[in-house]
Amino acid sequence: FFFLMIRRPPRSTQSRSSAASDVYKRQAEYMVRLTPKRVSHICGVLNLLGVEESVLTRISAIVSALCREGDNLELFLREMGTQINSLSVGLNRDLAKNLDIVKSVLPRTEKEEDRLKMIQEESSLFDDGYAFLEEQLFRLTNSVKEIYERSVKEILEKKRKSFLSQAEPVEESKGDKRPPAPPQKKSTKDIPEEIDALFQLEAHKSIREQFQGAFSGEDLNNFWKNVIELVTALSEEVPSALTTDRQLFSRLKPTLLSFFAMYQLLSDEDPSSPQFIRRFSSQARQISPISPVSKVANIDRPEDKDVVLQPGDLERRLSLELSELFVVMCERNRKLINAIVRQNPSLLSNALSIVVRKMPNVLDFDNKKAYFHSELDSTRDQRNNFRSVELHITRGNIFQDSFAQLAHKSVADVRGRVHVEFLGEEGMDAGGLTREWFLLLSREMFNPNYALFKTSVSGTTFFPSPQSYINPDHLQYFKFVGRIVGKALLERQQLDAYFTRSFYKHILGQELSYHDIEDIDNAYYKNLKWILENDVTPLELTFSYEDDSFGQHRIIDLRKDGRNIPVTEENKVEYVREICNSKMSKDIRAQIEAFLSGFNELIPPKLVAIFDSKELELMISGLPEIDLEDLRANTEYHQYTADTQLIKWLWEILSTFDQQEKAAFIQFVTGTSKVPLEGFKALRGIGGISRFSIHKSYNTKHLPTAHTCFNQLDLPEYASKEILMDKLLLAINEGREGFHGFR
Repeated sequence: FFFLMIRRPPRSTQSRSSAASDVYKRQAEYMVRLTPKRVSHICGVLNLLGVEESVLTRISAIVSALCREGDNLELFLREMGTQINSLSVGLNRDLAKNLDIVKSVLPRTEKEEDRLKMIQEESSLFDDGYAFLEEQLFRLTNSVKEIYERSVKEILEKKRKSFLSQAEPVEESKGDKRPPAPPQKKSTKDIPEEIDALFQLEAHKSIREQFQGAFSGEDLNNFWKNVIELVTALSEEVPSALTTDRQLFSRLKPTLLSFFAMYQLLSDEDPSSPQFIRRFSSQARQISPISPVSKVANIDRPEDKDVVLQPGDLERRLSLELSELFVVMCERNRKLINAIVRQNPSLLSNALSIVVRKMPNVLDFDNKKAYFHSELDSTRDQRNNFRSVELHITRGNIFQDSFAQLAHKSVADVRGRVHVEFLGEEGMDAGGLTREWFLLLSREMFNPNYALFKTSVSGTTFFPSPQSYINPDHLQYFKFVGRIVGKALLERQQLDAYFTRSFYKHILGQELSYHDIEDIDNAYYKNLKWILENDVTPLELTFSYEDDSFGQHRIIDLRKDGRNIPVTEENKVEYVREICNSKMSKDIRAQIEAFLSGFNELIPPKLVAIFDSKELELMISGLPEIDLEDLRANTEYHQYTADTQLIKWLWEILSTFDQQEKAAFIQFVTGTSKVPLEGFKALRGIGGISRFSIHKSYNTKHLPTAHTCFNQLDLPEYASKEILMDKLLLAINEGREGFHGFR
């Protein structure tokens, strides 16, 4: 009855008598003038059994509307905070008991099926009562999240409306006698991106403190930490059941979603910066028994140094701050989070959106790919589905014809569907001609006659040429190439285009590592590595370098008057950072900016940033067809043989990989997922044809390492197939990208 009565007075009261209208207004004012007792009853409705999801959504919307009036928001936050903390205390008691039970299972049996059965029989994890408490927690936290988001949206809309209303009108010319043009209706698209971003930040800050005060507490923090502890124990005792057993999966899901809903409200520090991720990810790994070894490579820590990570105890976890808890929760629950997303992909756009924004590295590639395409489809102007771009192309002049017909079109036009006609050929484009056009055009981008790109030392990948300026139209061409790559992603088309790791990182806005220069200039990389590992004093280096282009000799300063600043042991790290930045960024800055100006017209930077550089390569060029038998037949062994037990294990493990995992392995050992048309016998390295080789290394504490310029895998002789599997997967997946290095 209460919720049916809550409504706004009608806009028109002409059909009512004045007295009746006054009565209605007094009733409405009474209904929205809430007391703590009434608020408690309203919140209690959210915890009732058997309430349908649609009804809960409606109630939550009504609660949000009530929070606009007077002190209602404060009353609701206080009551919901009290109920959430009360639930967390009760759940915490059960969690502590369940945690002891789960940990006690391991010594009693080796079979995972038996362990799961013991946990089911002895713990309360599978009890309906425990499940209902978790569901109550999820309902309350989700309602708080919705109230928060609606409040932010209302504040943001007011700021945007105020900004647009204050925009100065265009002054009319005094001599112009024509009737004034009707004022154009402005929208949020007319607000500069930087100003709108500031409005969003201010909207969040203006109310976040109020929400933080209601939902921060030691009991709740301890609850989240114990959740992490429990899931960690389950992942060790019953790793398969964690995502395959429906009952266990359904018990853990509401708690995880509750945490991510609350984190958005309680977080003080914005963890989107690389500094946050670098600091807290390292702390998270140090207490993670799941990933016992982490290999971190940057200028300050040599690549060959492995860090052995010891699992921490409960007391150490209890000292974690909320922001650190978020990183630990994500990394510990990687498998569970990905299983939840596969079950309901739309969660990445709402309940788990915080994971996409702050920790996309925990999401599997298939989930990222599905989210990426879903977001592109949702933001695409529906009218463009009916607009087509007609291209009339000559095969022998495909680049110039395409440039002439696409480069100067508006962004709205470029977003339209492409229909290709190859002049002089019969046939209607039902998709096949468009697919062929993308492939042929992508190959022509690297035509040396345009001087846009240079090949890497392996001869299979490309990067922008610092000397592309010899082509007077090079920047227009780079913008066009950026448009084509973005258009291919928009249309889910594949390109025959493979770039160096550093260029992918430029597209993603990620930091570069000095290791990225290895594929551009292997000799230079070796020299820099030597500088970092040895005394540079006898070399008499300065903060400058020499360049010979087109017969001209130049000395380029890395900083002001750099040719007169000596490189010492104290500043050599800065020297390596600056010289790599110059060669991989500064020398091609104009080319990169031109490319990105075309690319970002179609692909939002924040959206593509969810990928790492190797995943972006797969998005642009597609998953290759990898013939393992062909790779095996063209593999060379050094201090191993094809009959060595470790080598047999390796091929057995690789045979269990799906296409995505095989592509990740090929990227790991060769630097790119590209497979030669002639097969692996034609695999190229720094000196020409260079077949895949496996070399023996002698420190079994180290991870497998790769030398991509030589297509070489250095593999320690591990004691078991299980250890080999763990180390190999960790090297391929965990070590693929970092937030280290420099810009």
